Amino acid sequence: MTTMIVTNGSRLTDDYLSSLRPHLDWVALSIDSLNEQTNLTIGRAITGRKPFTADAYCDLVDRVKAHGYRLKLNTVVNGRNWKEDLNSFIRYAQPERWKLLQALPIIGQNDERIDDLVVTESQFDAFVRRHAQLADITRIVPETNAQVRGSYVMVDPAGRFFDNAEGTHRYSLPILEVGVPLAIQQMAYDEGKFEERGGMWEWQGVATNPNSTSM
Repeated sequence: MTTMIVTNGSRLTDDYLSSLRPHLDWVALSIDSLNEQTNLTIGRAITGRKPFTADAYCDLVDRVKAHGYRLKLNTVVNGRNWKEDLNSFIRYAQPERWKLLQALPIIGQNDERIDDLVVTESQFDAFVRRHAQLADITRIVPETNAQVRGSYVMVDPAGRFFDNAEGTHRYSLPILEVGVPLAIQQMAYDEGKFEERGGMWEWQGVATNPNSTSM
């Protein structure tokens, strides 16, 4: 198996990175902005009060690479950061993969607080185009809300599959009680949409592997 964690990096000390190395292949850092006020506003802040800075992110990238991990970045494009230019930072970080996600409303989860963070597809596309020149150093993977809904197989802490195909979270029966085949049949996963958004990729770095799956 190839393993990855997605994290804001706030607890990735050198000791922790060293202890994980025998078991972990990739580190995916969630980095939405280099602007401290923006990070404070959207919640990219330690204990909600100390926002992440550009220097802190550069230091984090350096430490992740120093420990030998493969690096991926995730950026949620939202109403606070869609005009931002991250070209210089991405050229510094040089992740193998950079996923750009349009801020996604989920009924019953964040729909009462996300209005200020929602962006149109046109605004999302503007962010993507602003960084298109980075394709020479990283694989840019933009995913709109339409591409995301129903294209991720997800498991919750209770051991149930869940999907967001209808704009809200729907849950299967517990996997350990009914088994994978029955539980996954209760979901509305779209394999075609998964493939269309580039879900099959060479996460092991082996071009001949036909079973690579998205992270």
